[in-house]
Amino acid sequence: MDASASDATGILSRFEQIFYHLRFELLFTVFAIVFWSGAQSLKRYVDSQKKEKSADFDVAPAPTKAAAKTRATAKQKPSSAAVPASLRQRGSPDEIIRAYASADKDELRSLPEEALQEYFSGLFLALVRAGQVSKLRTHVAEAVSLGMSPSPQQMESLAKMCTAKRHFSEALAAFDAAGVHASSPDGATASSWSCLLFCAVESEQFDRCEQFYKALCGLRDPLCEDFMNMIRFVVHTGDQNRLDSLLIEVQKSRSPPDNIAYNRALSVCVAAGQLGMAEKLLADMQRHEDVCDVITYNTIIKGYVESGKNERCFTLFQSMKDHGITPSEVTYGILLDSCMGPEHLDRAAQIFKEFQNSGCKLNAVLYTTLLKGLSQAGRLDQAMHVFEQMCDSEVPPDLVSYSVLIKVHCDAGKLEIALGLLDRLVKGGLSPDEIVFNNLLLGCAERKSSALGLRILGDMQRHGVQPSHVTLSIMVKLFVKCKEWDQAINLLNTSGVKYGLPSEERLYLQLAQACVRERQGKRVLQACEAWIKHCKVDEAGTGRILQQCVSFNMLDTGAELLELFLTLGGRVSPRDANALLSAALKKKRAPVMNSVVGAMQRARIPIDSQLQGQALSYQ
Repeated sequence: MDASASDATGILSRFEQIFYHLRFELLFTVFAIVFWSGAQSLKRYVDSQKKEKSADFDVAPAPTKAAAKTRATAKQKPSSAAVPASLRQRGSPDEIIRAYASADKDELRSLPEEALQEYFSGLFLALVRAGQVSKLRTHVAEAVSLGMSPSPQQMESLAKMCTAKRHFSEALAAFDAAGVHASSPDGATASSWSCLLFCAVESEQFDRCEQFYKALCGLRDPLCEDFMNMIRFVVHTGDQNRLDSLLIEVQKSRSPPDNIAYNRALSVCVAAGQLGMAEKLLADMQRHEDVCDVITYNTIIKGYVESGKNERCFTLFQSMKDHGITPSEVTYGILLDSCMGPEHLDRAAQIFKEFQNSGCKLNAVLYTTLLKGLSQAGRLDQAMHVFEQMCDSEVPPDLVSYSVLIKVHCDAGKLEIALGLLDRLVKGGLSPDEIVFNNLLLGCAERKSSALGLRILGDMQRHGVQPSHVTLSIMVKLFVKCKEWDQAINLLNTSGVKYGLPSEERLYLQLAQACVRERQGKRVLQACEAWIKHCKVDEAGTGRILQQCVSFNMLDTGAELLELFLTLGGRVSPRDANALLSAALKKKRAPVMNSVVGAMQRARIPIDSQLQGQALSYQ
């Protein structure tokens, strides 16, 4: 008994310990159960109250509401019930179109007017959605022949659908088929005429714009978009008098163009090169308050820059300031572009200085524009001075800035400065691109330093820049200038393995032609043999190199090339082979003539009848 009591006491003690450790969890569980019970009771009470209110006040039960909804739908579409089951439109747009093709046209003709309109509205929508809009005109004409009188709302929907899908010509054709004419504006809505005006401009059916615009104005005042479309029409016609009357009309309307619409219209004039119209538009804008802004002047100034009328740019620039409009960074950039000729660089420096004093934020584009102008004028010292200013400013040089300076210094033979700029470019955290390295390689070609060129080619790969066929062409030029013919041929033969570039015929032809110019007959043959081995040789390529041999009076080399091409599977045209034979006859080079004739006979290339007799006389 004592042992049993002891065991019971131990178990009880352990339960007490467990209860003590779990006292908070147990308390939380009790509260959760009480809360859940209360929430369920509250929910049941709320539900019972709702049922009581429904029993007391709901005089329109659910079935009655559904019936009311059905009646409302039927009221909106009274013709649906009038469409027979055989004509109901179901399925995809393609299925609806196929169903119409097999429909009983007499049955369609018997439909009420509203049902017929509803049926064909569905068909028109299916045609647009299925991309078969080319059939729209035909089906609209069929609908009219079956007795449908297109309603203005139906045609408006059609116009909007076509315009949204950019089927401009098809929209106009559909309205023509429906018999809707601008002479009767009430035949369509104002939105329809607005859409048709846009369609006429987009499809360049400008002869219809005036009619649509007149019909539109007969129903409502034109909006900004209508104004834009008419501006495009007037710009096309070039009729400045019509522009004057249009500006008067739109100002009298209830919704005259705002600043954005005017600027868009100005942009249209400038893009079309109608600067006279742009000036008239600008004058009209200046008569209204808060219409002109910096974008206005930037647009027209840029137009004059592109037309080469630089003096007018600065007149407009002064007018801009006179009207209290502050020039922007874009304004100064456009003006700098107009001063890029050598004769205007002093003005460019003045503009740049004014820009610096204006408080506008300098940017890399403006600096680079000035660098280009100075570089093109050969003022490299001034260009480097601007570059140093750029480095000291908050606008560090970008890759374009470096590229411009590297190129001009390479062109001027100042390769050391160009290489120094490359080092600064890398130290500045920029990654040189192919253009930078190609310009440096061109500088090496001018310097005739193949060792430096190979070093730069290696640097190019170390910087992760993949050489291109343009790079290889420059390297061929470099090796030719250094008279390192074997290097050039080896470069082209191994380009696939070293650089992953497929062999290109024009590079072998470039090398072969360079060898001809240097009168290196043996090297010409080596280059052409490698060319045939690595590329497919066509008649155009062989013709060019044979013609060059004739031009440089290298007839022996030409004869050997002809034999080489024909032996190794290259194609030579009869015209080029006979041209070589004719040159040999004129120069009375019997061995060359005999070699050419033999090669042509073996390849079964016909000899011109006029040359054949002369050739036989030498044999």
